[in-house]
This record gives sequence, structure tokens and C-alpha cells, in this order.
Amino acid sequence: MSGVLIVDDERLIRLLLSRALKKEGINVIDADCGMDALEKINKRRFDLVVLDLRLGDISGIDILRDIKKKAPDTKVIVVTAYGSEDLLKEISQHGVEGFFEKPFDTFEVIGMIKQCLTLQRPENLRYSC
Repeated sequence: MSGVLIVDDERLIRLLLSRALKKEGINVIDADCGMDALEKINKRRFDLVVLDLRLGDISGIDILRDIKKKAPDTKVIVVTAYGSEDLLKEISQHGVEGFFEKPFDTFEVIGMIKQCLTLQRPENLRYSC
């Protein structure tokens, strides 16, 4: 497994998801802006990217397009505080695995990530990040 890239300009979200995934033994790298994400995507392959759509420097939609062009088998889960029906339609055209509006339930996002990575999720597992 090549791991998971978490792309979000909110440090707390990156930290929360990274810690929970690392506890599961999943290799995690994070990026705090679009340029950082693109550099990391160009250097290595990821099994899954958790992608915020508003990053400040580059649109998450542009990053999503780039990911799907370079590595169409990379799975993407989108998180955003600015969801809409139009946005959902647009990202659906790019074959994303999931969509979560902020604030999201960490357990649900981690569950979706594990499902995408085809890992089993124990029922009694708790995350404390």
C-alpha cells in the first residue's frame, strides 16, 4: 500500500485524520496547500487522497482533475465546508469515492477511508485524537 494523502489547509483536520489513520497502521502524508499536494502527488503514488476543495492557493477541483488524469485508480474522498448540489454534481463526474461536509464525523470519514482501502473496521474501535 502506498498510503493516504490528506490535503487540507486546516491543521486540526490534518492532525485528527493523520493520527487516527496512523493508529490503524496506515501510512499517511499530509499537505497544507494545493502546491504542496501537487508536489507530493507528482513524486509518488497514493492509494487514496482526502481532499479539501478550498485551499487558498489552488482549487481542490483542479487538484482532483490532476489526480484523476495522472493516476485514475487513486481514490478520492472530498471534504468541504462549502457543499452544494452543483458542487456534488461536479465532483461526481470525476469519480470520487465519498463526500463529507465540514464539520464531519471523524468516525464516518475514517470508516470510508478504510472501506476504500479494503481494510476491515472492528466494531468496537474508538478513535481519540
